[in-house]
Amino acid sequence: IAFSVAAGQRPVRAAGAAPGPFVAALVTNLGVPGVELVALLRHVADDVVRTTAGRQRPVTSGSLPDERFVPVPSSRAR
Repeated sequence: IAFSVAAGQRPVRAAGAAPGPFVAALVTNLGVPGVELVALLRHVADDVVRTTAGRQRPVTSGSLPDERFVPVPSSRAR
């Protein structure tokens, strides 16, 4: 499970109707081929922390099987 903010934090709001920093980072990173899910979530968290100057820190929780899951396979894996 990925949470857009840590417990007790409030999400940083984007201007207008733009997606918030978590959704924007998730959409951007989901489009990168060949990145395993756990690494993808780390990239999302890093992007959000950087974008919000540390005001928002995503958190992940749970256990994944040993099998790698790549949401968007690289062209070589297809």
